[in-house]
Amino acid sequence: MDTPRSSASIAAVGFGLLAVWCAALFALGVYPPLQIAILGLFGLAGWGFWSVRLTQLSLLPRLMIVLYMMPFSVTLGYLGSSDYTWWWTPAALALLSDHVLIEQMMAIGITGLAALLAGLKAIEASRVGERDLADAAAVESPRRTLDVIAFVAALALATALSWVYAPRTSIFEEMYAAEGTEGIYQDLNFYGAFLASYILFVLLFVDAEYSHPAARRWKRLGVLGTTLFTLVFLQLLRGDREIVGLLAALAILYVTEPMRDRAGRVASKAWRRMLGLALPILVLVVVLIAVGAARFELSGGDVSALGELLAAGFTHSTWTAVLLTNLAMAAQLQDGRIEYLYGETYVQYLLSLAPGIATHYLGFERPIEAKNNPGYWFIGISSGGNHVINVPFKNFGIFGVAGILCIYGMAIGYWEKTGVGERRWYRLVYGAITASSFMWFWYADMNVIRALMGAGALWLGYRGWLAFAGGVVKDVRWADTVALSESGSSR
Repeated sequence: MDTPRSSASIAAVGFGLLAVWCAALFALGVYPPLQIAILGLFGLAGWGFWSVRLTQLSLLPRLMIVLYMMPFSVTLGYLGSSDYTWWWTPAALALLSDHVLIEQMMAIGITGLAALLAGLKAIEASRVGERDLADAAAVESPRRTLDVIAFVAALALATALSWVYAPRTSIFEEMYAAEGTEGIYQDLNFYGAFLASYILFVLLFVDAEYSHPAARRWKRLGVLGTTLFTLVFLQLLRGDREIVGLLAALAILYVTEPMRDRAGRVASKAWRRMLGLALPILVLVVVLIAVGAARFELSGGDVSALGELLAAGFTHSTWTAVLLTNLAMAAQLQDGRIEYLYGETYVQYLLSLAPGIATHYLGFERPIEAKNNPGYWFIGISSGGNHVINVPFKNFGIFGVAGILCIYGMAIGYWEKTGVGERRWYRLVYGAITASSFMWFWYADMNVIRALMGAGALWLGYRGWLAFAGGVVKDVRWADTVALSESGSSR
């Protein structure tokens, strides 16, 4: 008898075998023709995006599939023209006309995507995380949430951390990324200030979920207001766009918040909430893409039309630059110049766990520093960006891509399964991973490691404060908050 779990098991095995088969062919020097590789990669992504069923909406896995694929979107131009190029620098142009090189790059991408989907499907087929969800039905009571003073102070701290990371000048005063415009985070070696800020915003949003309906309302308005201030004044007007991860996290937490009726049954509002967010998200995406191009023009007062800004933002943006690292790595392999690191980068991750602001004042440098990150290997071709498949390939080759991306898929699947439950810790991790998702898949793994570290540190501080404060507002279950809200509205 065919069941969803058995179907997921079959899909997991299928994706896994596909990843191993692609890896074996790659090791033998066999690559699919370019047009077939492009169609195959996007077909595989579409199938995975449609078929993943970890939870009702499976928002985190689907987001990660999209982030994985966005850098490869520029390769679609090869379907229409054999002379197509997607970057303008001389070093990149010299590589973009080599179709065998592009085929190698696409083959690595297909292997990684198949392995990622295998990991997601493996968790979908398993019972991993289900005990956490079952236990969540018995949330112990009483619980506590932050009082007004503590909540407002935390909001101020989150905003201050974003200010520390923000460039010193606006894009109306100086061109984005001009020398001397970096924020004070550089003086402090606190490159993770923005991520700490965003995880704190996530924690406060989760705290609001557990609050009495009246408190939940003003807390959410507080988080929304300070997030909008950060978005406009500390990000967009200064040319930055890292906040997109936080916006995705808050949206996912809002959509997946479990709401229960008086009988304790889940009253799903996810689809209705998704539809309500569709138009704001669309407008925001247009603004973010346009700002990506306009931030280099506004200081000079000569700004292109909106259509030109959008075209430039789509073709020469963050995610298109990310693929240059994949291209350069494939070129190194083709020329026989690649030197595998055999796990050295993962050791460097371990040795770089100490916060940069602490090592700065102690006077020593970590193996991985944002200012000289060894993940950005290809100066002259790639100016930054490090797609999620590059570190596994650089360390362990094509089979490393298959193995490590499968592990990543399993981790993402676990976070999805547990993140839609009712336990505060899992909700925090769910939001923190989403807040770091863009940086993780486009700028390497230290970002997700920092997100988990930040979530753990903030959680300990949060629980410690609640235990110390003692007399703050008691938490109640969602079933109780909904009942209270309904009874209040019926009066």
